[in-house]
Amino acid sequence: MKVAIHQPEHFPYMGFFQKISAVDLFIILDNVKFRKNYFQNRNKIQALSGRDEWITVPVEKKATSKNIKDVMVSRDPNWRKKIVRKIYENFKFDATEIYSYEKLIDINMAAIRWAIEKMNIETELV
Repeated sequence: MKVAIHQPEHFPYMGFFQKISAVDLFIILDNVKFRKNYFQNRNKIQALSGRDEWITVPVEKKATSKNIKDVMVSRDPNWRKKIVRKIYENFKFDATEIYSYEKLIDINMAAIRWAIEKMNIETELV
């Protein structure tokens, strides 16, 4: 049995999904410290204009003292609207459900599961 492990990133890069598809079991490592200014709560998308643009999920002030699985997102609703709009304008898909959660881990896992489904990857996630 092949097993791989990785921290949950926000809409991860393709190599993340290649890693998942190459194993029988993929473990999400969410019991390690959150890192500020890393890909756990942000990533770049390529806009229709061809430019790279950041999508960032704002997190609580003391996030760096917590494990990834315990980090709460900002209560300000404006960031959600902004990201959902940006994704829709560039990719024509409604990401409202992905961004409906209060914990960063839930948002990241919703995004990862959405992408896995679109790529027809059947690897078990734990």
